[in-house]
Amino acid sequence: MGIASTVTRFVTIGEFQIVVVTVQFTDGRIFEGSSEVTRGSGGGAQASSPVETAETSAYGRALAMAGYYGSGDGLAGYEEVTYSEARTTVRPVQPRAVTSGMNGATTVANDGEF
Repeated sequence: MGIASTVTRFVTIGEFQIVVVTVQFTDGRIFEGSSEVTRGSGGGAQASSPVETAETSAYGRALAMAGYYGSGDGLAGYEEVTYSEARTTVRPVQPRAVTSGMNGATTVANDGEF
């Protein structure tokens, strides 16, 4: 059971450039991984070769989905989680209860924010 083929695609979604890698195994299983090309951020290979770094990450994710982990820790690396957390803005949402519906059921609404 080995790798039959790999395909790398570059996709643009709005202002984001994404690398998508598809890995097909000889037994017919197909797995995909993706990664954003982030130019001008980070250090080392991320800064000097962002496309290659994104492609390597996408390959790693596709193989991890197939059960082949590069490390014992799963899919996301420390740098990815830290970078993602730094870009995330958390806004607390205060739900309000609205009583309506059949049999006096209570529906909780959050004014469209999640």
